[in-house]
Amino acid sequence: MEWFSTTLKTYPEIAIFLALALGYFFGKFTFKGIGLGSVTATLLAGVLIGQIGITISQPLKATVFLMFLFAVGYAVGPQFVRGVAKDGLPQAIFAVVQCVFCLVVPVIIAKMAGYDLGYSAGLYSGSQTISAAMGLSTDAINRLGLPPEAMRQVMEERELAQIERLPKDKQAEARARLEERKKFFAELAQLSDEERRAKMEEAMEKLMNDSDRAARMTAEGVKRGAMKTASQRAERYRGYLDRKRATE
Repeated sequence: MEWFSTTLKTYPEIAIFLALALGYFFGKFTFKGIGLGSVTATLLAGVLIGQIGITISQPLKATVFLMFLFAVGYAVGPQFVRGVAKDGLPQAIFAVVQCVFCLVVPVIIAKMAGYDLGYSAGLYSGSQTISAAMGLSTDAINRLGLPPEAMRQVMEERELAQIERLPKDKQAEARARLEERKKFFAELAQLSDEERRAKMEEAMEKLMNDSDRAARMTAEGVKRGAMKTASQRAERYRGYLDRKRATE
């Protein structure tokens, strides 16, 4: 079976179509009127095949995921439109009430606990369990125009508040990574431009030689990118253009 797993790892597209084939084949079987269906069977087949350790490229994963969302929307769309026409107003009121409570409850708790800006933003973004909440809180802090030192303090407090929302077994590791980053950037601040550049190159080389850490940093970078709002991305791109013009 080693040749089989090696083939799937070398050509991951074969694994995708194999999962589809197995899902559609086993999904049609029923037992006393109960069956998995093609969708559930395909998902289970993908999970089982994925245990081999197959790596799918990020663009392909995004494309297939969007195709899945399109297929679900295409199948459920007419039913959704009929449901909105029939029960749309109660659902809209419920959505508004939920959004209001998601904002008001963290604000009240932060006021009662005496949290400052950073901890309040961390409480809010950690309690919502959605990536956009972190991007919104970060964008709101950036719009305040705080001094750099105060901004760093607020961002650190926000991250500490988010760490406290993590499971107990992951908090120590997250705090250690935070302290490591603080120490590293504190050392950079004491160096000259040339020494800082050499230090960054040394850190990047060390990171690239650590495969586990590089994979974790890549995953965190993708997650942070998904959390950024459109205005944050635009601001970052403008900063990149300004730095590029300054070096020309």
